[in-house]
Amino acid sequence: MPLLRSSMVVAFCLLLLSLAPGARGQTPAASDIDAIKKELAAIRAQQEAMQRDITAIKNLLMSQAGGGKLGPQAPSSINIAGRPSKGSEQASLIMVEFTDFQCPYCGSYVSTIFPSIERDYINSGKIRYIVKNLPLQQIHPNAYQAAVAAMCAADEGRFWQMHDRLFANQRQLGADQLEKYADQAGVDRRKFKSCVAGHTHDAIIREDMDEATQSRIGGTPAFMLATANADGTTVTPGRIIIGAQPYSTFKSAIDVLLAK
Repeated sequence: MPLLRSSMVVAFCLLLLSLAPGARGQTPAASDIDAIKKELAAIRAQQEAMQRDITAIKNLLMSQAGGGKLGPQAPSSINIAGRPSKGSEQASLIMVEFTDFQCPYCGSYVSTIFPSIERDYINSGKIRYIVKNLPLQQIHPNAYQAAVAAMCAADEGRFWQMHDRLFANQRQLGADQLEKYADQAGVDRRKFKSCVAGHTHDAIIREDMDEATQSRIGGTPAFMLATANADGTTVTPGRIIIGAQPYSTFKSAIDVLLAK
């Protein structure tokens, strides 16, 4: 939130500068002013969406806890079989993300934090990255169908291409838009529609949601740093990180576990 407020302040200052007499030696172009106004409106809309999420998640957690406080709890193991992944399968440390394609915090994490984790840890083979779905349907009505679309794209090895398009278009996740994004991601249209209509991935998405509930995770994004089990299909979580924390938080936690 502080980062968003700073962005609004910067954009507002630019708008004032553009309107100041003689600031650019000429009358500011109407298109420049319109562009800045649109940027301010987009930032304000994102702030409002995040604030709605905060309120809704707090209410949801309080209702689940019967009015008391409830914190996350690492389970004994979670299933990773069939989940989209990146990185070396031989990596001893696994990072599991529970995500919601309509969640603005998840979108912020994907655009500002994940690239550094990918660069420093995934591409170097130090960790394997797993994505599990946690669509918060009470506050994000299109999140579940977006999760289905992503998993159907994964069937053709195009999960990450679809992942990026969904997060780039979080405000437009209707059925027609999802088919368009599937086309852009290189997914076969006929296979995609058949997968969605057949509810092919409902069971795996519901399992992810159940695991989150059992782990007392009520918001997204949420992360588990875990070690691989011998069966190759489950992992044992060692630490849970909630929210789009600064990169330094992830780096510190990952480095500690890698050192062990």
